[in-house]
Amino acid sequence: MRVKVDIGQYQIFKDKPVVLTTGFLGSGLAIGVVDKTKTQGGLCCFVLPYKDLDLEIEEGVTIFSGESLIPLFLEEIERSGINWSHAKIVVAGGSVYQNNPEFLNLTEVNLKIVKMMFKRYMIPEDQVIFRIGLNSGVKVEVDLEEKMVKIKIDGKEEKL
Repeated sequence: MRVKVDIGQYQIFKDKPVVLTTGFLGSGLAIGVVDKTKTQGGLCCFVLPYKDLDLEIEEGVTIFSGESLIPLFLEEIERSGINWSHAKIVVAGGSVYQNNPEFLNLTEVNLKIVKMMFKRYMIPEDQVIFRIGLNSGVKVEVDLEEKMVKIKIDGKEEKL
């Protein structure tokens, strides 16, 4: 089963062999987490960094920023019983485009938010695989059956 994770959202599964996938991330980032010892993990993705940019698009439906989304994601995945020492953690996306105005450099700001949250939740940065600042459209998949995170760039796939 494939489950698409929309921008500003997350999904976490345990004991289900699903594939979680993003659409093209653009300047947004995705955080993929998979337990290397059991069928468990999650995926979240966002474009906007700060919680004052959260967008309620209709009653009960909010597109969350990284600052709001990451704590929700990390807390729920911890409650689901993930063991961080058995986890593979990948942060990917943040495509860089030619002629991108400096004030639209969301990648750098989003990455700072991710690193700040990882520090707050005591996730060592050396345990995280970063694939940031690519010059192409990026999609991320978390395959819980194969226990891996896949990054798709220009029709090519990197398995982590």
